[in-house]
Amino acid sequence: MDTETTGLEDNAEIVEIAIIDKEGHTLINQLVKPTQPIPSEVIGIHGITDDEVKKAPTFKTVWPKVRKLLKDYQPIIIYNADFDTRMLTQSCQKYGTTPKLERFTWHCAMNQYAYFYGEWNDYWDGWKWQKLIRAAHWASEYLDCERHGAHRALNDCRNTLLVLKALAQYDGPREKPQPSPKFINANQDENVPF
Repeated sequence: MDTETTGLEDNAEIVEIAIIDKEGHTLINQLVKPTQPIPSEVIGIHGITDDEVKKAPTFKTVWPKVRKLLKDYQPIIIYNADFDTRMLTQSCQKYGTTPKLERFTWHCAMNQYAYFYGEWNDYWDGWKWQKLIRAAHWASEYLDCERHGAHRALNDCRNTLLVLKALAQYDGPREKPQPSPKFINANQDENVPF
């Protein structure tokens, strides 16, 4: 599962949600009309505009289908699960709904990749998180396949699945994968949050 949102703040809400299954089939790929305008700096990241979502259903309308999919397709794997589950909660709360997310089994692919990547963060006393775009680049090179675009919910779901497949198939030493210099120089999303 993945979401795109109005931002990162405590009042941010979902503007797009996608869920795929383990084979990569799309179960839902839905724009969502938020209760607030999408800030221009956020539009610059995911490209979803207020005009695109003005006729989309509200999260209150979308939530029952999302909830059923989450129930039917457990465990749910998300790249940065803490963020997306917080956005689910915040979006539900906008409409007076309690999502009861503790009923579902969540796994964070970002934590799994951080452990694999192996860069320790002394300040947080844990493995340093890596952006999905970096993880997807490594996975696409390892599996010799194309990665998907970034910062749209369906593409981020597909990139997460790509990373999981690469981690499952990886048979080399556990060491820090090195992105190619081409990737580092071409990465325009380096300063963008997940």
